[in-house]
Amino acid sequence: MLTDLPPELLTEIISFLNLPDIFSFAATCRTGQAAVGSAPQPFYRHWVLQYLKLRPAHVLMTNTQADSNTNDDWRMVLAQTKILFRRLSACPSPGCPFQKYLKWLHGHPQECAIVRRVLVGVSMLPRTFREMTEPVNVKDPTIIGFNLKTKAVLSWLFIDDKSENFPKFEQIVGNYFDFHNFKEFMEYVLEEGESDQRLRQVMAEYRQIVCRGVFMKTGFIKWTSTSRALTELEGRTPEQNFKYLCRQMGALLGLILLNNRSDD
Repeated sequence: MLTDLPPELLTEIISFLNLPDIFSFAATCRTGQAAVGSAPQPFYRHWVLQYLKLRPAHVLMTNTQADSNTNDDWRMVLAQTKILFRRLSACPSPGCPFQKYLKWLHGHPQECAIVRRVLVGVSMLPRTFREMTEPVNVKDPTIIGFNLKTKAVLSWLFIDDKSENFPKFEQIVGNYFDFHNFKEFMEYVLEEGESDQRLRQVMAEYRQIVCRGVFMKTGFIKWTSTSRALTELEGRTPEQNFKYLCRQMGALLGLILLNNRSDD
């Protein structure tokens, strides 16, 4: 009987369960429900990351390093994330049989896996393009590329980019998830009276990157540019960059801009 087990042993048992199993375990009896409800914050963070597909379903809590960042109430984060996705399910589908970059979503529900993934991934993008880059050439510091965070987030967000060594970043991408940024972005997208247009904007920008194949013909890992080009990019308006840059880069800047608007 579960009621005869000491709390420490119940916690140990829970540490070997993944998110779907946790729900089943909690539904077995009051003891199971109480054990799950009183689980430590790092356990809930692990389950949140699995719920958002930021951590593989097969990875056990026992195989992850204990996270020291427990400032967030991850029990509340899990509950609020579910509420946000329920609100998403009430929005019109972003798919459209006529619009070029939305046809691929026609017939798909508004809360399908790819829509969720895009919303989570965009919320994890840095606020500026400069924050996404770093010098990558010791001999020539003017050569820049994407930094580790950006490579991890973009490789997870654009999982179909076959040029990426995705498993390498799958293990760390969850470290960059910030619930407050995610909530702000979701509130922006889901704003009453605006959700239809904003959700379509996000998914259309995403599609403009995906449909053109490997990013900039090199992939996110190998992409490079120069500090001069970065300065020129920052000196142009979004409208000018839209005209000047290739569509993949322009769409990536568009996603950053949409994420920034959640601060307004």
